[in-house]
Order: sequence, then structure tokens, then C-alpha cells
Amino acid sequence: MAKRDLQEINAGSMADIAFLLLVFFLVATTLATDQGVERSLPKKEEQKDPVIINQDNIFEIKVDARDRLLVEGNLASLDVLRSELTVFFTNPGNSRNDMPKFKKVTKETIQREISIQQSFLAQTPNDKNAQDKIEELEKKMKAHELMGDFNELPSNAFVSIQTDKSTSYERFIAVYNEIESTINELKANASKHHFKRQMFEFDEALEEDREKLIALRILFPKRIMTLEMRATGGGEN
Repeated sequence: MAKRDLQEINAGSMADIAFLLLVFFLVATTLATDQGVERSLPKKEEQKDPVIINQDNIFEIKVDARDRLLVEGNLASLDVLRSELTVFFTNPGNSRNDMPKFKKVTKETIQREISIQQSFLAQTPNDKNAQDKIEELEKKMKAHELMGDFNELPSNAFVSIQTDKSTSYERFIAVYNEIESTINELKANASKHHFKRQMFEFDEALEEDREKLIALRILFPKRIMTLEMRATGGGEN
């Protein structure tokens, strides 16, 4: 019986096939790479001058952990608070140097400010800030028609109430109510002086009465900011 010859496998062809498969997988496979968030670095801006706060325009009230009332750093009663608040919201003749300096509002000053805002609006018709200012100036013009020239509290003047974590809620409410009561009393007196009517008689639903109430709010704006003391206690022993 003749011996059967065995066929040998060509190893060189297998190497070529393996190399081709390796190249295929390298080309076809997508390698995972870490991707960061695309971000543009802000341009370097020139340092602006710090905002200067006029302390005369801030009426500081503090109620410490023992419910003691401090007005402008001095221990005081609610009666003293009311008296000092009245000066803060009026400062007759700008006689108090530690209080806000009022400016006289006339028809001419209002018209001048309206013209300035209208010029801004002509350049940028969608300027919301200019639109809002014109709307406020128109209200001020109406107030001038009703009351004539008047003194205006600076726009950055406000009453600041600082309390401690241990301040009682009842004491805080008493102080807050005293502020509101003082402002309402000033508006009531102005209503009798300018309109010869009690303020509570006005009906907000009537346009004529509503314009008068707006005028009184412009004259004596309610600007109250509540804060919490960073440190407990405070005041004199």
C-alpha cells in the first residue's frame, strides 16, 4: 500500500492574514478619549474703581441679642427711632450733615432727565433700562403736576435693620412696624398738605387717586433692608 503524502499548511499566508486583520481592527475601531468642556477664557479686564457708599445715606438700626435697640450706633428707644427716621426722610434744609442730602425736583430737571434717556433710547431702541427710567420719570412728572417742586431722597438711600440670631421676633416686628408707621405718618401729613384729604380716603382703583398715592410714595419711598449681624451681641454693656 502506497504511503499517503500529507499536505502542509502555508504559514506565510496565515501571517499575512493576521497582519491584515490587525490593520483592519486598528482602522475600524474608535478609541475612547477624554473630552473636556469647551470653554473660552475671559478677557482680562481693567480693574474698576470700587463702589463708594455714602454712609450718610444709610440709616443703621440694630437689635442685638438682648433685644436692645441701637440707632446709628447709640442705644435708643422707639420714640427716638421715630424722631430720627423723620429727619432721615426729610432733613429740612439739609441741615443735618449725617443725613442724606436732598435735591430739589423741578419740572426742568425732570424734562432734562427724560431728554437724556430718550437720546439713549434713540440709539438703542430696545434699551430696557432707558425705557424703565423714562416710565419712572413720567410718574415723577405727574407727581410734580400734583405737588409742585419737591425734595427727593437720594436713590441709594435706605434704612438698614440688623438683627442677631438671638433677637426675638416680637422685638424685630415692633421695630419694623415703627419704621412703616413713621413713613405712613409722613405720607399722611403730605396728603393733607398737598391734597387736603386723608390718605386712607384714596381708592387705588381710581386713576386720579392712584396717581396721588404714587406721588406720595415717590415723596417718601419705603426702602428697608434687613440683615443679620455677623457677630452675636453688639452695643454697649
